[in-house]
Amino acid sequence: MIVWMGANAIPPVDIAAATAASSVEIATHSEQLSLDALALLEVAGRRNVECGPAWFALLAKHLFPENASWLILRQRDKCQAVWPVQSGRPAGAMSSYYTALYAPSHSADVSSSSLVELARALRKGRLNAGVHYFSPMDPDCVEFEAMESALTQAGFVTLRYFRFVNWYLPCQGLIWSQYFAERKGALRNTVRRMGKKLMAEDGKLEIITGGDRLAAGLAAYERVYAASWKQSEPFPGFVRELMVLCAQQGWLRLGVAWLGDFAIAAQFWIVAHGRAEIFKVAYDEAYKVHTAGTLLTAALMEHVLDHDRVSEVDYLIGDDPYKKTWMSHRRERWGIAAYNPRTVSGLVGLTRHFAGQLKRRWWPRSQPDTNV
Repeated sequence: MIVWMGANAIPPVDIAAATAASSVEIATHSEQLSLDALALLEVAGRRNVECGPAWFALLAKHLFPENASWLILRQRDKCQAVWPVQSGRPAGAMSSYYTALYAPSHSADVSSSSLVELARALRKGRLNAGVHYFSPMDPDCVEFEAMESALTQAGFVTLRYFRFVNWYLPCQGLIWSQYFAERKGALRNTVRRMGKKLMAEDGKLEIITGGDRLAAGLAAYERVYAASWKQSEPFPGFVRELMVLCAQQGWLRLGVAWLGDFAIAAQFWIVAHGRAEIFKVAYDEAYKVHTAGTLLTAALMEHVLDHDRVSEVDYLIGDDPYKKTWMSHRRERWGIAAYNPRTVSGLVGLTRHFAGQLKRRWWPRSQPDTNV
């Protein structure tokens, strides 16, 4: 049985495979989550902040206020799994432009056959869609295979697809002096030389974790971001509230480079449960000559290695060449596309996918030059 818990509740829909001891609940607001559902999400959040309850609550509030849902599998009155999803376009994972890693929350003893009920719920009510996308995910994690298997058993046609490259640094026991000595000579010289130059010009580097400096740090970050090369922040309220949440939890590492009283670069890092995530970086292009972004990265790396003693630093999304300067390892994030062949849009999507594959396989990549 599916039980809708939102304000605009849809009447319960029976699932053939459901039993009296097993049911699926669908919450449409984070406030509706039971304590055991929150606890299961907290377990996932200890592996990665972006899989925890606070992260999904912020996404739902700022990006998916009308489309967010949490699918909850309950067996014998115990929460066994939570899938944060959204019914917008695209439907599927509750993830966004800000998400570097998505994963559902599963209890250690949940069976793969039980998860099929959650997958079937995606064909009911407002969640029904021709295709659902679940990404970006770690293709090597157990949740990836479990979700893929459940979707397939529920009648979806599933296809894996590549999302992006992720650079990271395993650093258990690594200290800054050792790490810095292993960087390329050009980087070491830049950090030393430009650091002295910034100090000589009444500049300084500051790392804000909360307290009385939080308001000034938030204002500095927003000013720098607006003056940077980056596009305007699509959801500035999300980033600001995430920073405040991180400060409250002790997770915030907000680096600001000052020239006098003027902020010229800022970086937002999240440090939680032994991991450091480089979430946002920006600098004022008018002050590019100061290489303040490089100086901030070095200062924050020193802080998370020697003070926070993290075991991993994660540069999150993208294969940008500069990330190789600071990180040592490369991995990939993938997604699962689940097509519902019982819908017109699902069939059309599948047809287009396989037609594209055939075209790439059989159509010549280049035609011979007939003018030769």
